[in-house]
Amino acid sequence: MRVVHNTTFHVDEAIEGEWIEALAREYIPAARESCIQTLFTRVRVAGEAGPAFSLQLFFDGEEACRRFAEEKLPGQLDLLARRFPGGFQYFCSTLEEVSHEP
Repeated sequence: MRVVHNTTFHVDEAIEGEWIEALAREYIPAARESCIQTLFTRVRVAGEAGPAFSLQLFFDGEEACRRFAEEKLPGQLDLLARRFPGGFQYFCSTLEEVSHEP
């Protein structure tokens, strides 16, 4: 069963393009070192916080996901926060794959 670490970002429109580029060039490649698959999507329903994006990182199990969340995620988010101070907000959640097959 796969475990998915989801981070949803709300980004200020003024930095959206530069922020996406930084995520694609720096954050996602660093995250790929820990997970088996990534999925970066735009959330179509954006709120007052600005455009929204979701980055899902797929792991083979709970332990690999936990290690990433504890050891690598804080540093990666800190790098983004220093580069774009006050330009985005985020929240994280852990998802567990549910099989719909009998």
